[in-house]
Amino acid sequence: MRVAFAATLVSTVVLSVGVAGCGGSETPAAESWADDVCTSIADWKQEIRHAGDDIRAELRSPSTGTLARIGESVQSAADATTNLADDLKGMDAPDVDSGDQAKQQVDAFAGQLEATVDQTKTTVDDIPDSAGLAEIVQALATLVPSLDTLADKGRSALAAVEATGSEIKDGFENADACKPLR
Repeated sequence: MRVAFAATLVSTVVLSVGVAGCGGSETPAAESWADDVCTSIADWKQEIRHAGDDIRAELRSPSTGTLARIGESVQSAADATTNLADDLKGMDAPDVDSGDQAKQQVDAFAGQLEATVDQTKTTVDDIPDSAGLAEIVQALATLVPSLDTLADKGRSALAAVEATGSEIKDGFENADACKPLR
């Protein structure tokens, strides 16, 4: 009898511990999705800021090769932005009530990014190879603020995504990768 009681007690304890551990560690779908979105945006934002700093430095002290170095920085920012747009568009909508609407907001942001990349590349490409330093600086003077604004659009895009529903908002509020973007 004692053996049966002990076996029942052990089984109950093992089962209780097992059940208590189930499901408690799974991240909600909206939070997991938000973490992926914010990780991609944070990485991109860092690359954009770096490119903007490089361009700003070139414009402060222009010299021979300034246009080529600025072109490299613009290309780096363009590549980072294209990668972000591809990452965002490649993510499936989170499996929550407002998931499709949130995904549409993220895709719209990705489209804005692509348009800005095209505009930035056009600005650089339109500078003649024979341009003097003063002409280069003047033509590119609006480029750095444009890149800074682009990086800030990430924050406003996240606000629009969060507004799509309470589960999405909670996901963004709880996702660790989103905290530095606030």
